[in-house]
Amino acid sequence: SWADPNVQSPIDSLVPELDLKGAVFYADDDQRTVPFNLDKNNFAPRIGLAYELNDFIVIRTGYGVFYAPHPNGISDNTGFGFSSTTYSATTFDGVTPVGTMSDPFFDGFVPVLGRDGGPETQIGQGISFWEFNSRTPYNQQWNLNIQTRMGQNILLDVAYLGSKGTHLPDRIGVNQLRAEELGPEVIEAVPNPFFGVITQGALAGPTIPRRQLMVPYPQYTSASLQFPTAASSIYHAFQFKANKRFSSGLTFLVSYTAGKLIDDASGLMSWLEPATGHQDIYNRRADRAVSDQDVAQRFVTSFSFALPFGRNKSYGSNWSPVLDYILGGWQTNGILTLQSGIPLSLTTTNTSFANNAVLRPNTTGQSARKEGGTIDERLNEWFKTNTFSQPALFTFGNVGRNLPDVRGPGLTNVDFSIFKNISFGEGRYVQIRGEFFNLTNTPEFDNPVTGFQSTSFGRILSQRNRPRQIQIGLRIVF
Repeated sequence: SWADPNVQSPIDSLVPELDLKGAVFYADDDQRTVPFNLDKNNFAPRIGLAYELNDFIVIRTGYGVFYAPHPNGISDNTGFGFSSTTYSATTFDGVTPVGTMSDPFFDGFVPVLGRDGGPETQIGQGISFWEFNSRTPYNQQWNLNIQTRMGQNILLDVAYLGSKGTHLPDRIGVNQLRAEELGPEVIEAVPNPFFGVITQGALAGPTIPRRQLMVPYPQYTSASLQFPTAASSIYHAFQFKANKRFSSGLTFLVSYTAGKLIDDASGLMSWLEPATGHQDIYNRRADRAVSDQDVAQRFVTSFSFALPFGRNKSYGSNWSPVLDYILGGWQTNGILTLQSGIPLSLTTTNTSFANNAVLRPNTTGQSARKEGGTIDERLNEWFKTNTFSQPALFTFGNVGRNLPDVRGPGLTNVDFSIFKNISFGEGRYVQIRGEFFNLTNTPEFDNPVTGFQSTSFGRILSQRNRPRQIQIGLRIVF
C-alpha cells in the first residue's frame, strides 16, 4: 500500500469547503509494481591517475560518482491497514483495576483490515508517503595525494579530499503552517467540519484547532514524506599520514585529519545523532549548518615495539635462559586518540504552533563560546547560556540548526598493551598479555544539555566512556 498526496480525498465531497487531497491505494491489476517512478539515470563514472614525479615523490588523484541504495527500495515498513495496535486499559480512575491478566483485552482487538478500508484508510490518523519522482542518492568524491618516503621504511602521505552528497535521504513533515500564517488565531477552537465524518481519534470532536484546517492535509493528524531524497552535503579535508613498515622491531602509523562537513539534514536517526528535524520546511536554507557528525580535527597514532632485550636481541644476547624468560621477548603496543567535539543542536519548547518538528531558541547574536578554564571547571556551564532566549509565541527561533562555534567536549584516550612470548619447543609458546583500556583514566564527558527550557541547560551531566579497564590473559599455543 502507499499514499498519493495529490489525488482528491475520498471524503472531499463530504467536506467540499476544504478541497481535500490525499488517499491510500493498494496494489491491484493496474498497479502491481513500486509506488514511485524508478530513477534509471544512475551513471557512475570514475577515473584515477598516479604519476611518479621522481624516485621519491608520487602524485595520485581521482574522481568518482558513487550511488547509494534508494531509500524507497529498501524500506521494510508495513503497509497501511496490514498492522494494528490494541492498547490494554488497566484502570480508568487510577484506582479500580479494569480487566484481568487472563483477559486484558476485554473490548476485543483492533482489527487488521488489510485493503478493506480502501482509499479511506488512515483518515483521521497520521500518514506518510513516498516521493513519486525522487532521485537516487549519490556522492561525488575527489582527492589529491602527494606521497614521499623518508629512508627506506617510512611513507609520508599528504592529501586533500572532498565529497559532495546530492539527493540524500531526509525526513519532512509536510503538515506545517508557513511563518506568515502564524498568529493567535491558529489555536482558536472552531467548529469541526469533520464532525460525524471522522468518528475516531483527535479529529472526531465537535471543535478543532483552527490550525488543523490550515495545513495541506487537514484530514490527517500528521503527514510526512518518507525519506525524500532532498538533502545535500559538502565535505573538505586535509589529511596527513606517516606509516613505518615493521623494521628493527618497530612499526607505527601517525594520522591527522582536519575537515569540515556541512549539510542541511543530518539528523534522521535519534540513536545516531540529535535527530532534531526541520524547524521550517519552507526555509531549508536556514537548516544548512555544520553537520551533526562533523569532527573538525582528529589525531590518531598507533605503534608496536618489540623491546630489544633478550636472546637474539641488541641487548641481552648472552643472558641465561632464566633471565631471558623474565626480561626478554617483551612487546608493547599503544593507540593514542585525540579528537575535537561534535556540534551542539539547541532546541526549546515549541511555542510556534506551526505543526513543525522542532523549535530553536533565539540568540542575541553574540558568541556563546566560553574561553579558558578546564573541562572540570566548565561542567556546570559549558557555554554562555545567557545569550539565548525563548522565541515569542507563534514565531520561529533564529538559532541555526547547529551552533557554528560551540562544540561538545573532545576525546583523549590511550590504550596500551604489553605481552611476552615464552617458547617451550618448536612451534609452541606461552603468551602472557596485559591490556589497559583508557590507560590514563581520562573521562570523556558527554555533550551538555541542549534543551533551552531544561533547568540543566548548558550543564554536562554524564560521562560517555568507561573508566580504566585492565585485563590480563594467558595464552598457550601448541
